[in-house]
Amino acid sequence: MLGQWRKRLVESIQGDVLEIAVGAGANFPYYDMAQVRLTAADFSPMMLKRAARIADELHMQVNLIESDIETLEFPEHSFDCVVSTLSLCGYDNPEQVLRNIRSWCRPDGRICLLEHGLGGNVFLKSAQHLLNPIARKMSGCHWNRDIVQIVKNSGLRIEHMERYWGGMIHLIWARV
Repeated sequence: MLGQWRKRLVESIQGDVLEIAVGAGANFPYYDMAQVRLTAADFSPMMLKRAARIADELHMQVNLIESDIETLEFPEHSFDCVVSTLSLCGYDNPEQVLRNIRSWCRPDGRICLLEHGLGGNVFLKSAQHLLNPIARKMSGCHWNRDIVQIVKNSGLRIEHMERYWGGMIHLIWARV
């Protein structure tokens, strides 16, 4: 499933693209590199080494940057699209991260997100709130973030959204 969601998210992206929190490059196989000039950032040198290996195996040219996303800086309007997959759960201030992304994206640009957050029913939400302290201690991940509200609060305009797994998985295509 995750691979299908990743493919759906990035398959039509074109131009200058920034992927934040790239990890080991799990999205790399799904980009149309004939249409994309990819910059990818992550705070982990180990993950970037793995991403570089994947890029080499796929014969991709990727500009890899080691940086914490919360302190990363780019000039305004640097990218046609910014991609984030499964990263908003870990930031101290995800709304600020999205505001930064919004500023890095060109005025007609897109922001493509695959994130997990609060589910779609009261029972699932209750379980997520109950288990969040454990998840936070184990993985640094917030299981109970309201992703849709975070995106809206950041000033992004949601064009299209799909939700899966009880509403916990969010695929969001947004505009600046």
